[in-house]
Amino acid sequence: MSRYKYKACDQQGNVQKGIIEAKALPDVLSQLKAQGFYPISISRQKNFKPANPVSSTSRKPRRIPSSEMAQFCYQLATLLAAGVPLIGSLDAIISQLKNKEFQRVLKEIRDNVGKGMALSNAMSQYPKIFTMLFISLIKAGEESGNLDAILVDYTKFLETKEEMHKEIKNAMVYPVFLLVMAVAVVIFLMVVILPKFINILNDANVKLPLPTYILIKSSQFLQQNFVWVTTVLVLIIFSIKWFLHTEKGRYLWDATKLKIPLIGDLIYKFALIRFAKVSSILLSSGIALLQNLELVKDIVNNRIFKKKITLIQQRVAQGNNLAREIAAVGFFPPLFIRMVRVGEETGQLESMMEKISNYYEKEVSYRIKRLLAALEPTLLVTMALMVGFIALSLVMALMRVLGTLK
Repeated sequence: MSRYKYKACDQQGNVQKGIIEAKALPDVLSQLKAQGFYPISISRQKNFKPANPVSSTSRKPRRIPSSEMAQFCYQLATLLAAGVPLIGSLDAIISQLKNKEFQRVLKEIRDNVGKGMALSNAMSQYPKIFTMLFISLIKAGEESGNLDAILVDYTKFLETKEEMHKEIKNAMVYPVFLLVMAVAVVIFLMVVILPKFINILNDANVKLPLPTYILIKSSQFLQQNFVWVTTVLVLIIFSIKWFLHTEKGRYLWDATKLKIPLIGDLIYKFALIRFAKVSSILLSSGIALLQNLELVKDIVNNRIFKKKITLIQQRVAQGNNLAREIAAVGFFPPLFIRMVRVGEETGQLESMMEKISNYYEKEVSYRIKRLLAALEPTLLVTMALMVGFIALSLVMALMRVLGTLK
């Protein structure tokens, strides 16, 4: 048995805290539900020992890439829909897996399921691989008998997320190449070409043009104070990294990210997409709204967003309307609020959340394309200005030297 700390709202909206002993996270959720509590946060105590611990010779499992997890979910859904028993489905998937780490974990899960453990309980013993969201969906699928349909929905969610990440990565290849080339050219000019010009200019004993003077002094300063400059930069980087590992630092960074021109709006829209997409999947799986909000909060990376969802969750637990509370926190866009309100009024909140997700996915995709289309010429111009300044400085100095020779 494991021990879990929980914080939950009762039916009167009061916050309750306590400890529950259970085999796995889904059992904790079931116990809280039976008591009429709506979970706000659940955490497993660090000194617990799993009911079926992994042998000491086994390595600690690493997180599985989204693409592999999506493939696993799709294969499991297909086999279950075809009428293949769960154990047989897991065996078929295990035999085809190339990822040895994932294969080992699934074998242990299959063995536990063979001993009578529920799939959700078996998976919950590997929190580094299976998220709380995924385990809750599996639990809902087991209870409703729609596990294959839920797995298909989750597969689509993972595939959409993976496609958006790939789109950004592929589009960034050329801009990153330009940036690397610009830095390489500047280093070459400063390290190889400039020192030769400095010797020529010193021999000529001419008054340097202002751009050349700035360039040479900058180069000499870096050469003479290289150790100090490097030390200061390293200290600054480590100080920032340390600060970002504190709770205050993480919160400040999450708030700052939302205010970055162009990029901040994309981060905000990505969070809206996750909120709507996951809510749609959870609602279609029959998971209650308050538990839905708890799970959505866990998959949203931004702490500002988490804080707003927690506030909404607490107010909804008191019996308030979802759309009204989303509007009250003053963080969500008017279109999002209107569509949620319509979904609640018509009893089609699940499908409306799906429409919200699709709308913002298209908007984000369009904005990414526009941003990257503008980024390439911007980098080219920046590269031209950097190289041009150095080249102009050298040419101006050379012309002045030639003028003295006449």
